[in-house]
Amino acid sequence: MRVDEEWLRELVRRIMQELEEERQKETRVYMICTTEWEECFLAFLKYMETCSGIRIYPVVPESWKESGKTKLLQECSSCAGLLYRSDTKPEDLEQTVSIFPVISRDTAAKAALCIGDTYETSWMLSCIESGAQVILLRSGLPRFTGKEPKPYQEQILSYYRKLLEYGVRMEDEAGCGAFLREYHGKESHEQTVKQEKPIGQPGKTAQKSGVTERKPEGSMDHPEKSRKKRVITSSNVEEYASDGVLVLQKGDIVTDLARERAQFLNIVLKYKG
Repeated sequence: MRVDEEWLRELVRRIMQELEEERQKETRVYMICTTEWEECFLAFLKYMETCSGIRIYPVVPESWKESGKTKLLQECSSCAGLLYRSDTKPEDLEQTVSIFPVISRDTAAKAALCIGDTYETSWMLSCIESGAQVILLRSGLPRFTGKEPKPYQEQILSYYRKLLEYGVRMEDEAGCGAFLREYHGKESHEQTVKQEKPIGQPGKTAQKSGVTERKPEGSMDHPEKSRKKRVITSSNVEEYASDGVLVLQKGDIVTDLARERAQFLNIVLKYKG
């Protein structure tokens, strides 16, 4: 009987360890909801059901418990759990992605001016200060009516440009999904590399201590040189840019959103040669 109990404890320990490892591999994404219910919150969660491995934690007001809105969110398979505004912010915020499906002009202006006197701006500024990823959905940005004076429009746009300079992304649902899949892939790869031990490649002599091995030209140290074609999107413009210039090679594809983001960030697109 004692052997069975020890076996059962060991089995439970292994299961808990596997669950913890899976949890650590998870890309933690927070969806910051406004105090007023918007149908886009539910629509975004349903859209994210198509992105495997991406689990969303909606951050919602306490008042939604009684209205039944939280139940609607939890019914989506992409919803991993809820975080209420009354709870403290996550300690590992710098390792997460925060998405704002809806953002007011006041919130954008205050965040651009580094004023964190509301829940939304406080959260966003905490992400910016810790280097965490922040995404604003384009569908949730207020539209101009066309009646506003030109200086007013320019001032509002300057706030959005400032947020882009802070590293905040502005994506549509498809762009957001693509970024999260890429981000999730990088996170999973980094964790796998940390867990694996380096193994020497057969047929090659191991590098001796103190000796620098010269690598052949065209090696994978510079993937941008070895690839015939790159797809430049709004999510990787800054990755390929250097000193305000993004050098394009023959065959590179640049999306319209990438060109727009480059313009916002004053990045010049320059074709090589």
